[in-house]
Amino acid sequence: MIIFGGGHNDYYGNELYSVSLQSGNVQRITDPGLPLAAGCSESVANGSQPNSRHTYDGIEYIEATDEMFVFGGSLACGAGDFGDDTWTFDFATQNWSRRTPSGPTPWCDAGVMTAYDSVTGLVFLHDRQYLYSFDSRSNSYSRLSSSNAGFSYYGAATIDPVRKKLVIIGAGFAFWYDISPGSSYEKQILSTSGGASIVNSGYPGLAYDSSTDRILAWNGGDTVYSLNLDTGAWTPMSY
Repeated sequence: MIIFGGGHNDYYGNELYSVSLQSGNVQRITDPGLPLAAGCSESVANGSQPNSRHTYDGIEYIEATDEMFVFGGSLACGAGDFGDDTWTFDFATQNWSRRTPSGPTPWCDAGVMTAYDSVTGLVFLHDRQYLYSFDSRSNSYSRLSSSNAGFSYYGAATIDPVRKKLVIIGAGFAFWYDISPGSSYEKQILSTSGGASIVNSGYPGLAYDSSTDRILAWNGGDTVYSLNLDTGAWTPMSY
């Protein structure tokens, strides 16, 4: 598990950590980039690394290229201004790269949600208005949806690669998008039962589990919720 964040008035270091899920050992992968940003700059270390930030859900591991993707967030500075910058971290070289993708840039604000699609190798990104995809191999954004979704923040996203659905849950809403080839990318209401504490929570942890073919969610405490997308039923599992 990779940890990166901080930002605004919380923490100004931009180092990365890894946690081994087998042993529990924690390792610092990189040192903080110095000098720190002067003001609400999107970069530090003379422009070679991203400034620390509140990442919201704007961070993903891209398995196809062995990179970590980071978009925007609330920058480490007194005002906490939001960036619209795109960065990738190459785990092989342990270097950051600031990307200048072609295509339309997503909106720089709170509430960005991302999910990685293992089938296409794309990162799907939803700001509070539209759905986008990012292709690291071609270094490009594409805007996919045509209707302004009007999301608030506090949501999280994940992808079910079997059903080819991008699922967005949190702050009292549950939606999905068809991301299969030829899709119109229209926002669809996801009707579920038995998981109000997840759907109504802010920034739930959300992931697709291939071993059970379920979406798993957690919002603190000792209970994990499992969602069957075919029936819309949540099943709580306490530990």
